[in-house]
Amino acid sequence: MIPGGIYRRRVLVWCAPALAAVLLSLPQSCTRQAWFEGFKERERQRCHSYVSQDEIERCLDHVESMRYEQYQKSREPKTTDSGP
Repeated sequence: MIPGGIYRRRVLVWCAPALAAVLLSLPQSCTRQAWFEGFKERERQRCHSYVSQDEIERCLDHVESMRYEQYQKSREPKTTDSGP
């Protein structure tokens, strides 16, 4: 028997579910970020429908200021303290 073999199996048994959870969550977060980038691209295209160059630039500045992290925070459920 290989020394440490039992230990390695125990670590693998413990790590495998954790690793699987991490790997399964990656595609979901990537998909959300890809959706957000697609949303920004649609908004950029919408900006070009404005007539005034000033409106176009303001719109584009707003779209470019949007960050995925901010979007993600805005989507998190709000917790309210309904204590006495």
